[in-house]
Amino acid sequence: MQTYPDKFINVSDHRVRYWDVGQGPPVLLLHGVGCMVEVWYRNIPALAKKHRVIALDFLGHGYSSKPKKFMGLGMVGEFLQSFFQEIGVNEKVSLIGNSLGGGISLTFALQRPEMVNRLVLVSSGGLGRDIPILLRLVSNLPIPLVWLPPAPRRLLRFFLDNAVYTSEVITDEMFEAFQDLYKDMETRLSLMRILNYLIGLHGANPAMVDPILENIDSLDMPILLTWGEQDVVLPVRHGHWAVEALPNAQLQVFNPGGHMTFMEYPDEWNEIVLEFLG
Repeated sequence: MQTYPDKFINVSDHRVRYWDVGQGPPVLLLHGVGCMVEVWYRNIPALAKKHRVIALDFLGHGYSSKPKKFMGLGMVGEFLQSFFQEIGVNEKVSLIGNSLGGGISLTFALQRPEMVNRLVLVSSGGLGRDIPILLRLVSNLPIPLVWLPPAPRRLLRFFLDNAVYTSEVITDEMFEAFQDLYKDMETRLSLMRILNYLIGLHGANPAMVDPILENIDSLDMPILLTWGEQDVVLPVRHGHWAVEALPNAQLQVFNPGGHMTFMEYPDEWNEIVLEFLG
């Protein structure tokens, strides 16, 4: 698994870990809930041939700071704008976001449209309220999973395997990277805080999705959505709805495919995204 030198920077009094690779028009990669920059290892080499690729561990994730309270999407614009200023990005940015990262990308585009070039949304959050019952239950357990023995291998494997259509996509090396990350109690507590904020027993938190759903037709920048037909985390119908609601969007569905098509079909996904970015 190819990795890159870790960089750390302080943004709004929080320590943020990120990778910064390549030269050209800037592209920001935003992972999903519970993930980290390593999930993009199959994509960064191709994207970095033509772009400056920046991948960060969003607050509360990976090896970035773990605030006691999830910042909420209302502060996304200010946070990412400060991040870009700190690392010297002074031009429009294309954002690529998976799951929560897609919701963050949409929120930033709504809050700072003048800073956004294009969006690539991969099984994006924020495009519907319905969440699978298992994820709703896990996110609201009375006795959080974090109190179980450190990152039980079977539990971790279960959730990672359910994020993709074919479990072989999660290599042993990738699995061990997640295993190492979740040995840390604060990381597990942070994950539960974020899940508690994002997901209730009745579905996605309205504070996250409603501002997106109510204003989505104002986004006029080019948008590419990619989805897996068999996504069990966020259903592909969210993508079909979004492509009708957005004025300048296209949808690429991978069949068969799960929640992380950028990992499942890296070569095809990279080619489609590079063509879209131009």
